[in-house]
Amino acid sequence: MSGSTPYVFMMKNRIEEKQLWEEIHKESGYSSRIFSLLDSDLVLNKFRMELSRLVVESRPIRILIPGCGSNINLQKCCYNVFGDNAQIDALDWSEEAIKLSAQQTAGLGLRITYINQSYYELSIDDSTYDVIVLANAIVSESESNNESAVKNLTRLLKPGGVLLGLFPSPFNMLDYSLTNPDAHHWICDGKVDVNKRQIHEDGDTTQRFFSPLELYMLLKRTGLYVKAFELFFYDDEAFARQISELYHIPYNNEYCFWGYFINSIKH
Repeated sequence: MSGSTPYVFMMKNRIEEKQLWEEIHKESGYSSRIFSLLDSDLVLNKFRMELSRLVVESRPIRILIPGCGSNINLQKCCYNVFGDNAQIDALDWSEEAIKLSAQQTAGLGLRITYINQSYYELSIDDSTYDVIVLANAIVSESESNNESAVKNLTRLLKPGGVLLGLFPSPFNMLDYSLTNPDAHHWICDGKVDVNKRQIHEDGDTTQRFFSPLELYMLLKRTGLYVKAFELFFYDDEAFARQISELYHIPYNNEYCFWGYFINSIKH
């Protein structure tokens, strides 16, 4: 992000937020506006390692990928771990994202069902899934929307079911802006608003991230036992280039973003 003009944003309702995501997915370069995780082997290997610990030979497993977006690498990762034992559902409220994902999946022979629904109005039965896997999918600028999404997803897990996920942190952007001289202006420009725990992207995109305690308490309130809560550093070449291109700062692979990796179990 360049320039020194302060950002001014108004809270969007759910309809406006959905329309924004439709526009983002219609663009030819999805990652030109949003920091994307799933083209990185670093991230996919982390999910692959955690999912592999859940493999029980010959046991069928039901998996949900909420907020799947228009990238199918997480679907392929899940299928590569569990093979034909996996029944994978991928969910997104963007019709464009579902269409693009389904097009990519066609012909690959994967057992993936795409569901065009919102987190907030899920018509899926309780206790349906063994595993829910998400990557930076809970990022509404509304705190109540985020809490509603996590509660709805938790009810879909079977007792003893596992939620694995990457969640973004506002302190990541603060940390990066304080550490990298080329990003110092993010704070005074208003890009990083730690008080509201919001990050303002280019254009009209605002995302609300979690402090560690806030996320832990939210997961606990929804009935999840947090087995592991770790910092995950996006320390590879692909991410360094993406940061440079997306945020209009000089390329520098000495600095990296980070987020939270959560491994949790439903009581």
